[in-house]
Amino acid sequence: MAKRRAVSKKALAKSNTALKRAQDRATRNEAEIIRRQRALDAAETNLAGTNVVSTVDGTVTARNVNIGQMVGPEKEAPLFFIVPDRVLLRIDATVGKKDSGEIKLGDKASIAADAAPGRTLEGEVSQVHERDGERQLVIDVQASDLTLASGTKASVQIVVERRDDVLRVPNRALRYSPEKLATDDREPLGLPSQGLARLWILRNGQKTPVTVQLGLDDDVYTEIQDGELKPGDQLIVGERD
Repeated sequence: MAKRRAVSKKALAKSNTALKRAQDRATRNEAEIIRRQRALDAAETNLAGTNVVSTVDGTVTARNVNIGQMVGPEKEAPLFFIVPDRVLLRIDATVGKKDSGEIKLGDKASIAADAAPGRTLEGEVSQVHERDGERQLVIDVQASDLTLASGTKASVQIVVERRDDVLRVPNRALRYSPEKLATDDREPLGLPSQGLARLWILRNGQKTPVTVQLGLDDDVYTEIQDGELKPGDQLIVGERD
């Protein structure tokens, strides 16, 4: 408009002055925004430093701090005991050397306790430690109702390996052998090699030996992986006069 002389020089100067003042105010406001943003960032940093943060989502089972109490990073005792939501109980167990070698992290466990008669809790081996010549285990148990209290004693069975739908025989059958064996030109009826065993069955009314390949053993039954034994064969486990 000034180039077209549509306004006077006095009006143009007044508009330029107003524009300059507005630009100065915008510059000051931008500087104030930056200052306040820095103050906000510092306040958020300080606030984050006052938070007690848990590394897991879980349930607080005990606390060693009171409301309003000052705490610092140098405090050695834990402020809270938190159990993860997926694991509400932990059981410490000791295993003898004979059985400890096969146990590994992730093995499933069944827990029976006097505090929960008739009920079996399911768990999982989460830690394995060597202490004083014994193997110490920590078993995580999923028990949302907190059936077991701290200090409760329980018995634990750990599944180190599992087979489904297999042929098995009672261990009594593995210990049986006839008192008198027929003496002829056949080979002795013993243990042919490692992992093999000789079982006795009734076949056509006669004691008949069969050779089998052994598998898993739970101290009561033993898996038969291969051999001449068939489902339905009549095993001999002992004799009576």
